[in-house]
Amino acid sequence: MPPQLPSQNQPSTRVLQGDLASLSASLREFIENSVNLCQPDGLHICDGSDEENRSILRLLEEQGVIKRLSKYNN
Repeated sequence: MPPQLPSQNQPSTRVLQGDLASLSASLREFIENSVNLCQPDGLHICDGSDEENRSILRLLEEQGVIKRLSKYNN
């Protein structure tokens, strides 16, 4: 088990997408330990859907992290 930092005031992390209850117990425990350690503002559980992929790519493009390339005729 990784070391854990003691914390008196653990803020509740919002689950932005996904459902922790749908995950296996060991994976849920890992995520909960990581959340307690890192204390993120939100948690996004990827489902791998095409809709989610488009949404993430659109967000990254809006933030300037990625750039859409024009299609070349090969």
